[in-house]
Amino acid sequence: MQSSLECRKMARRTIIIVFFALFFSVTFLLPFRVLSLETQSWLYAPGRCRADLNWNTTLFSRVGYGKEDNTLFYRSFNVDFFTNLLFSFLFEWEVEGEIEFLRTTAFPFDFQSVAFQARKQVCDDVIGDIVSVVLNGNMRFVNRSRLQDIVTPYHGLWNGEVGCSLGREVSMNEDWWLRVFGYFGFGQADRGYPWIKSDFHIRAKMFFYYELRFFVFSYFGFGHADIIDIKQFHGYRDIQHQNVDVGLSFGIVDVWGELYVTYMHRVFSRNYPTDYNGWGMRYECFFLF
Repeated sequence: MQSSLECRKMARRTIIIVFFALFFSVTFLLPFRVLSLETQSWLYAPGRCRADLNWNTTLFSRVGYGKEDNTLFYRSFNVDFFTNLLFSFLFEWEVEGEIEFLRTTAFPFDFQSVAFQARKQVCDDVIGDIVSVVLNGNMRFVNRSRLQDIVTPYHGLWNGEVGCSLGREVSMNEDWWLRVFGYFGFGQADRGYPWIKSDFHIRAKMFFYYELRFFVFSYFGFGHADIIDIKQFHGYRDIQHQNVDVGLSFGIVDVWGELYVTYMHRVFSRNYPTDYNGWGMRYECFFLF
């Protein structure tokens, strides 16, 4: 019995080492940004903290413009690093901070944005409600020079967003094994037109130590203009941009934390980078305070 347990521990450690090896090879050979700020419909237990390290790489070769399927050739290889710190408090409140750095073909590796988010649980299916509902608000400050890069997805220097997440989980043996949830957000920057975001997620646990995640992201801006000249780009604040991305993550869950690898592909875009693929690595560790 002990030998079997040691074999399983060794197998998990081996998989983690392989994931890190793949992470570094993908980062430097083929370089997306997984949704950063938390949007799931559940909060962590009071007093629990989560720290994340994320390193994502993306590659696209064209940018869509206009209301037809027109594209401009523009190849960009991007490396995005961001870290998050999340605290869960009493009375169903949760706060989170994030800082982000980005390197693109047009700009060197540098600070891109910093964000703060607060979330409030108003319904919880774990304690008997029909569904779980979490309300959130966040604010993000963006480096001014980065708004000139078409890779930077923000509208202005200050970007505020309010949203709602709704979900349902299926539990077994005092732990969940399937979660389905969606998020809808409405945002406005200090300049330009508003936007909406929506996500859909399915997450399943397998054999206690592994987790599989499927997601769909969409991001639509209500501007009136089209992208005309990439070299004279000044942000998405007035652009009528649209995109839909789909992706899949696989993770290992252990006492030392959770490690995920992710692939994402853009299936639809207008006035936004197209022919877009992304790979990423995310490590989450938990502690109490």
